[in-house]
Amino acid sequence: MIYWISLGMVAALPRPPVVRSSGGGRLWLTLMVPSFSQGDIHEDFCTVCRRSGQLLMCDTCSRVYHLDCLDPPLKTIPKGMWICPKCQDQVNEKLSELKLEREQLEQKVKQLSNSITVRKRFKLIHI
Repeated sequence: MIYWISLGMVAALPRPPVVRSSGGGRLWLTLMVPSFSQGDIHEDFCTVCRRSGQLLMCDTCSRVYHLDCLDPPLKTIPKGMWICPKCQDQVNEKLSELKLEREQLEQKVKQLSNSITVRKRFKLIHI
């Protein structure tokens, strides 16, 4: 663990901060702090290339991606909830299972409905 002292504050960081200049005398400080320290469970490195940087976080798992590492690559950060390709595959698989289950249930409903209709006709004939 490395301790950094800056602007009168002491911080224990696993990695050194990155200082960038944006021109006009302003400096930007990027702290490479693991996301779990902020109560977040997302990974620190891209799932595809295993590098850090500006990462897009999946809203359903801990995986993160660079926009360029996705297939197809994204040009902008999506608005709203975003699901990574691996989670999307799981969602699609579950949807397929649910569709099959729905078809089977609809078939059972149709069979039961036909059975009820036949019984009603049978009772009407024998009255």
